[in-house]
Amino acid sequence: MAKSLFDTLSLGMRYWFIAVIALMLIALISVSVAQLRERKSVMSEIQRYIGYLEIIAPEELGVGERVGLTKENSIGSSEMSDIIIRHPSVAKSHAVIAQKGKKLMLTSIGGGRTYINGRRVKSHTFEIVSGDCVGFGDVSCKVYIKDDSDEDED
Repeated sequence: MAKSLFDTLSLGMRYWFIAVIALMLIALISVSVAQLRERKSVMSEIQRYIGYLEIIAPEELGVGERVGLTKENSIGSSEMSDIIIRHPSVAKSHAVIAQKGKKLMLTSIGGGRTYINGRRVKSHTFEIVSGDCVGFGDVSCKVYIKDDSDEDED
């Protein structure tokens, strides 16, 4: 009787172990599929941007926060702006960053104080390049532009 009880328990434990392993594999596959979908979503989101602005000052706006740049971006404190910067020194319609050919151009509009690398921009259009520091009122941002070679690697 003890041998048949042992055989029954042994058989039950084998199936239980197989079921646990199968559940773990299903969970692992499920997590992997979810991560793959998330990565595809992030990659498609990244590819629509030509670069980004990274806030470097002031602290209350979240230093290090990045905002993607598309081919044409209006910048200001208004809800109508593509890039909204909520700061008292930023005008409702402050500036426009737009791609012209292979160049990225910044145009100051609306009378707000706009700077490129510490120099004030007044109602003219200037080229900006990756690494430039642009200022909108008292808000400073670093510009990062994607290289054409970045897209070739994908």
